[in-house]
Amino acid sequence: MKLLVFGSANIDHVYHMPHLVREGETLSSTGYSRCEGGKGLNQATALAKAGQEVSFAGAIGEDGLFLKAYLDGLGIDTADLAVLDMPTGHAMI
Repeated sequence: MKLLVFGSANIDHVYHMPHLVREGETLSSTGYSRCEGGKGLNQATALAKAGQEVSFAGAIGEDGLFLKAYLDGLGIDTADLAVLDMPTGHAMI
């Protein structure tokens, strides 16, 4: 049985901090990484890693083509992943 996941594929911008910022405090991050994210992408990833045959439907911008490559590398069918002329959704973590 092939499963279809329809959902978000986002770019996660992860800032590493020495501790949670306190009221009135300004901190510089100690590191940064850019990762694959989004609820839909995460669900498709989990299903594929559990051995399921998965298709992913959603939308990204050209800045998110690494997300498509990531899904393709997991064997996830991305034929229904649209590449739009707009930025990919993102989250700051």
